[in-house]
Amino acid sequence: MQRRPTFDDYTFLNRWGLTFLGVWRDEGKADRLLRNCLHNFHVLILFGLMTLLLVPQWLDIYVLWGNIDANTETLVLVVFTICAMNKLYCLLSARHIFKDLISTMEENWKETMSETGPEAAKHRDILLDMASKARVYTIRYGFLMYSTASMYFVSPFMGMQQDHVRARKYPFFGWYYFDRFSDFYYGLCYLSQVRLVDRSLMAGVSVGTSNYSADSIFLVAIYHSCAQLRIIQHDLKKLGGESDASTSPGRVTDLIGKHQKEIRTARKLAALFTGSSFQQLLVSCAIICIIGFKIIITLDQGGFQVLVYVAFMFVALLQIFLYCRPGDELITQSTAVGYAVYQSRWYALDVPTKRKVNMMILRSQRPLKMTAGSFYVLSLPNFTKILKTSMSFLSLFKAIY
Repeated sequence: MQRRPTFDDYTFLNRWGLTFLGVWRDEGKADRLLRNCLHNFHVLILFGLMTLLLVPQWLDIYVLWGNIDANTETLVLVVFTICAMNKLYCLLSARHIFKDLISTMEENWKETMSETGPEAAKHRDILLDMASKARVYTIRYGFLMYSTASMYFVSPFMGMQQDHVRARKYPFFGWYYFDRFSDFYYGLCYLSQVRLVDRSLMAGVSVGTSNYSADSIFLVAIYHSCAQLRIIQHDLKKLGGESDASTSPGRVTDLIGKHQKEIRTARKLAALFTGSSFQQLLVSCAIICIIGFKIIITLDQGGFQVLVYVAFMFVALLQIFLYCRPGDELITQSTAVGYAVYQSRWYALDVPTKRKVNMMILRSQRPLKMTAGSFYVLSLPNFTKILKTSMSFLSLFKAIY
């Protein structure tokens, strides 16, 4: 008999990244004060590592100020690093909301998987279908993120950095004054960006993991909420059927309660991710413009350096897509709740129950939305607008250059 997937199987990749970042905390039996001290020390090290990567990048911009090619390269990495630090800060500052959200998701998962009855199999199929979609996106995004980081790691050795303005070349462009004439210090600085030391990932991987974990958990949480809304739709379509349970007022009350629960979950998600999604919106626009500009220049110059920029462009596009695609799915599924009531035999219900489902229809006409900064709706139509805006600025940037 095939083993049913557990919630830990479903969130394994997310849990790994967020545990490393100190967001997904293990509530063990150790002393609470000791756990908090270790956690704060862990987070302090992470921010320190990313700061060690950020400071040389600012120095590189300062030393090479006026060289547009060199400044744009470094500016992309500065923006990417700051984005990772801000995402980590947003998650850590809302840990109580995150903990409550994960508990709700795990409770929903266990409840659905342990259900019995004629509709239990269909409920599990809906949940597993949405979970598999989220997992596929998560795996592909992780592969692209770390593949791009690996390309940056080997770029100095593969001839992908063809500029002659930097005496020393690093995966993440930076300027270290004490490495000019010492190969030993150069090696230490190089390894500080990517190496594994004492089980703690160094700066370069910390930045990638921060972006990957924050983006992927948003995707997984939204798709989980969409799965619950699809289950509600399935049950609503059965109202007014031949069985007594389908016309029971208690059944309708139970479905309304589940709908209200998902509305509260969506509000938690909005509160948790509105800050990180807003900064991702701005960062993606900037990166798309700058990387597009570098691709145009590199195509004229030739060489393998364009491969790094193309990979980075895919990462930037996928990052904002992973916010807009789930947001669009949430709008669709929350609106579909009202249509599911229309498709049921609502006319077979008693008058008080009809009033209840009527209120459910009215509520579904105001779809659940994820917003960036509480004003920009994350959806596929707005994703295309982001691309258009980025291309417009890219054209302006190229004309100025």
